[in-house]
Amino acid sequence: MKNSFYNLYAPCPQGVLCFNACSDNYVIINKTVYQALQKQAYDKILPSQLASLTESGFIVDDEVDEYEKITAQYKISDRNGYYRIVLLPTLDCNVKCWYCFEKQIKGSRLSADMQERMVRYAYRTIEREDISHLHINLFGGEPMLHFKEEVYPILYKVKEYADTLGKKTSFSAVSNAICITDEIVPLLADLGMTFQISIDGYKEKHNSIKKIPGLQGGTYELVMQNIHKLTEVYNPHINLRINYDNQTLKHIGEVIKDIGDIDRHKIRIHLERVWQTSNKKEENHVPIKDVINEFLRQGFYLSYLNFHPRNQSCVSDLANEAVLSYDGKVYKCTGRDFEERMQEGTLMEDGTIDWMTERVNKRLDIRTFDNPTCRTCKLLPQCWGPCTQKQLEYPEKIAEMCQLRMMEMDLNDYICYRFNNEYIGRSLQMECQPMEIF
Repeated sequence: MKNSFYNLYAPCPQGVLCFNACSDNYVIINKTVYQALQKQAYDKILPSQLASLTESGFIVDDEVDEYEKITAQYKISDRNGYYRIVLLPTLDCNVKCWYCFEKQIKGSRLSADMQERMVRYAYRTIEREDISHLHINLFGGEPMLHFKEEVYPILYKVKEYADTLGKKTSFSAVSNAICITDEIVPLLADLGMTFQISIDGYKEKHNSIKKIPGLQGGTYELVMQNIHKLTEVYNPHINLRINYDNQTLKHIGEVIKDIGDIDRHKIRIHLERVWQTSNKKEENHVPIKDVINEFLRQGFYLSYLNFHPRNQSCVSDLANEAVLSYDGKVYKCTGRDFEERMQEGTLMEDGTIDWMTERVNKRLDIRTFDNPTCRTCKLLPQCWGPCTQKQLEYPEKIAEMCQLRMMEMDLNDYICYRFNNEYIGRSLQMECQPMEIF
């Protein structure tokens, strides 16, 4: 037997917190067990403890090639019956955030013809024998701008047809939540629509970025009202993305107060630094770990950075994914502006996609983890390296694009955050304690 290569350790009040990035398991051990583990003196560890460490993936058999075992799971999502369609019903938006990478196209909307093409493509996809679950994600632009007239009919038809085939559908939206009205909330509830909703921190900060002239109270108040409205009607599983800079973090308590009454089962938090801003410490700097710990103390499940168990770097890296635009253009990546250089196909009248095969294959042939930096990283099973888009653009800068370079806390603090977050997550799901202590 041997220690798993993917073990990470952090000191904690009870001893040593152990995290295995492959199994995504945690255990707290005393220093005596930790020292025995480091020396691989397994005879010094009680049989019950040894069994627990083995079962949880912290100890593996000598003959196990963990790297080979892990990489065999790469892109298994292309073989598990799941297909993801991203719909871009518009590239118009009701606000103009200074940091947005997309060029707005005012007045862009879905034509009746394009709606039918999208429906046909969804039908063809759900009819495939290898597909059992179709997920549709709304993106933009602001995808809720003309939701009732142009988007809901597509989703309703697809759901209804999938039901007749005994297949599963699910729906999500990336939205600023400004357009969510009493009229469309029942439609969203009927679909079980889940959301990523972005805010720019506390009220004054948010309103200085997301502006609508003449709107009383500003957009922040409206967004908070709409978040509450959704959670009062059904469980929209809101992922509240807080775009932050150093100034935002100083006032995060105001955001916590404004969402404090929301059922923690219905909302989670994601912290995302505005990429154009610096993470250098400045006067009155508030460490990100302090902000994270405050959310955790308030019982919120929270994500920071993009480390979590999965089998690809990004969903755009998968073959079973397509981004369908209102104008018939088809893309793979949603992290770049939707312009001609990024196009990878065209949605045809019969509901098929005429893919730019050479361009698509070049993307799909990239093994995102197959480089010196990623092959030796203990967080490989939770990252898989920079996405295909980044590697297409900057193949010589893979090490510079490592997520660990963006982490605004040390790894010990990060492991402790992940453990505390897992504890909250399992508590919300009424599951058992997420670790053993010995």
